[in-house]
Amino acid sequence: MDNKRLIPIMLVVSVLMLGYFWISEKNKPVVPPATAPLVAPVAAVAGVPATNHGEPLATKTITLGSIAPADPAKLQLVVNNQSAGIDLVQLNPREYTDSAKNKEPFTILKAEPTVAKPFSTQRVIINGVEIPGMANWVWPVKSATSTEVRLGIDLANNEGKIGTLTKIIKLDPLTYDLTINHEVTNLTGQPMTVQIDQLGPIDLPNDSLQTDMRAYEGKIVKAGPKPYIPKDNKSVAYAQIVKSTNESLGKFQGDDHLVWVAASDRFFTVIIRPAAGPKTVAVELKLEDGTIYTPQFAGEVTAQVMGERPQPGAESVKITGMRLNGNQITVAPNATIEMPLSIYVGPKKQELLAGDIKATPGTNAYNAALYQYHGIIQFGTGMCAWMTSSALATFILWMLDLTHNYVTLGNYGLAIILLVIVVRLLLHPLTRYSQVNMAVMQKKMAAIQPEVDRVKKKYAKDKAQQQVALMQVYKDKKVNPAGGIMGCLPMLLQMPIWIALYSGLAVDINLRHASFIPGWIVDLSNPDTVLQTQTSFHMPVLGLTHNGLPYMALNVLPLLLAVVFFIQMRIQAKTMPKPADEQQAQTQKISQYMILLFPLFLYNAPSGLNLYIFASTAGGIFDTWLVRRHMRAKGMLPNQQAEATR
Repeated sequence: MDNKRLIPIMLVVSVLMLGYFWISEKNKPVVPPATAPLVAPVAAVAGVPATNHGEPLATKTITLGSIAPADPAKLQLVVNNQSAGIDLVQLNPREYTDSAKNKEPFTILKAEPTVAKPFSTQRVIINGVEIPGMANWVWPVKSATSTEVRLGIDLANNEGKIGTLTKIIKLDPLTYDLTINHEVTNLTGQPMTVQIDQLGPIDLPNDSLQTDMRAYEGKIVKAGPKPYIPKDNKSVAYAQIVKSTNESLGKFQGDDHLVWVAASDRFFTVIIRPAAGPKTVAVELKLEDGTIYTPQFAGEVTAQVMGERPQPGAESVKITGMRLNGNQITVAPNATIEMPLSIYVGPKKQELLAGDIKATPGTNAYNAALYQYHGIIQFGTGMCAWMTSSALATFILWMLDLTHNYVTLGNYGLAIILLVIVVRLLLHPLTRYSQVNMAVMQKKMAAIQPEVDRVKKKYAKDKAQQQVALMQVYKDKKVNPAGGIMGCLPMLLQMPIWIALYSGLAVDINLRHASFIPGWIVDLSNPDTVLQTQTSFHMPVLGLTHNGLPYMALNVLPLLLAVVFFIQMRIQAKTMPKPADEQQAQTQKISQYMILLFPLFLYNAPSGLNLYIFASTAGGIFDTWLVRRHMRAKGMLPNQQAEATR
């Protein structure tokens, strides 16, 4: 099979693969829309009228924190008295912007008009009877500050006021932490039971152009001999929730129970942990690194479809969210209890989420380490996860950060190229050995070629016997016709690095919007798109989806990859031993041309990964040229003119 026939065959195979992916994408089952938005019922309950001071309240909002770049505050949130929810949470653009080109503040949470607001109070049950009227809260209970607001509702029955419910939202301005606390006061002389259900976050933005990495997770500890043992996170992807409409993340009580839950996307997360306060009923739980307290007011947590967001010219987008159902607890006569949630709303930054177990107990750093917030950052996911590890990904990112901070003066692109140089220098002895080995193999194959031709001619009609005789010739002459595989070994050894780098670029917040070449490669965590156009359908592999709409983009680095891969393929064809028969010749040609499929599958990969592979391949070509120049000088290879005639 010659090259003129092989190339069209490879193109046809590629087109057939793309056609298969396109047809399967078009035939995906459509999930029926949610029948109604997830809003708690507020119908009147006999004997328990809603008070809210007798009349509906106008919508009011208050802003906590700041997104002014000159302000040291990390974030800003807008609280709404309608169901005591949150309208908006944005991060300060001093640190995180919407995109590499749009320098507006990054919005991590935003209320949707068709569903209940994030962190809104959905249901309050007093003495077994649901209190209606959660939509309108008194605003505020007392004067609000720039970091705290209190909203309230009176609890009443036919005999009058029996208690109060206050919701306190408090922001720590210099961190990404806040607390949301329900405070219930019993004004009667009898015990009162109370249960509160509320929402957590709804969909975080899909901050990935390659694949939807949004998920809801829960950190689980397993009961048993103390200390309790943390288990792997339970994770439910956005697509799975859309398909099933409702997924349980677990319960905060029981043998295997939650200690925190989170909503996350590629780079950001919202972690929710029921906290213990001075007026909280909680149970002590021993862990290896310390003691935590599991409050009794928190029950089961579910992730579910809440409604839809209409999109002009496209299918509606499903909106998912988290619901935190409460447990029934008792409030003593004339007493007050608290149900606080400790919440982290910010980047998946390793140094923040790893915390410090040696820090002062009760501080954010100590709690992050004790509760293992770092588990929300997961490397090595996907179909190639077996080829790498979290440790390798973490080590490579550490090297990149070190180089970025102290060598390349803040340029991650140069740090990646420097990493290529280091890896190439380490692999140079192996590259040289493999090149010399193949050159020796070529000479041996040339020396025994007359005998090989004789065997082929003798057993031309008996292929089985021909193979046996050829293997005997190779054995007698100590020739290994498969020795050429050594030439691929340096590339194979780099595969775990490629996968680890891909994993790191997928979730490392430090590489988000990291620029290399202004105007071209402005975000190493995303493709180097120079042109982009919306399409009427999603093209698998080559297409991408942004905000629910399909696009096709012109990415330059994958095209450059195809060029260097082709050059590498031609060089390898010259360095490989001459095939022993037609079957080996075909196998060599197919393996050489198959590598040209790599740029196709890397088309929408992060530009940082493509930059590494491009620089590594170009470095490999230069490395091969140096080695072959040395071998030619030693007489191990023919001169260039003679070699070109092969």
